Amino acid sequence: ALPIIRALVGSERRNPSYLGLLASVLYGRGIEGTISKEIVDTVNQALRIHPDEVHSLYTKARCYKRMGKIREALHYFKRTVTVDPAHLDAAREVRLLTIRQNEKGTKR
Repeated sequence: ALPIIRALVGSERRNPSYLGLLASVLYGRGIEGTISKEIVDTVNQALRIHPDEVHSLYTKARCYKRMGKIREALHYFKRTVTVDPAHLDAAREVRLLTIRQNEKGTKR
């Protein structure tokens, strides 16, 4: 899939949907715990073109979660659900992270 998406991005460099898909595929190929500069650049480029590009919002949320930045991750998962209320994976992450934050707050 990666060569096909790279070709699409090459033909339409300013298409936020193609950039979002590319970021998503790159994220899936990443090593646990790491976020490549290419993923960050691709997500940011897509969101500059179209701030509500769903794949990019979701990938940005996943990147923050992978880096352990839960507050930022939760923000972008919520934005993903706001843009696409049917995005089940993002909605699940919102529920899980909210529960974890509440549990963490009650342990203090």
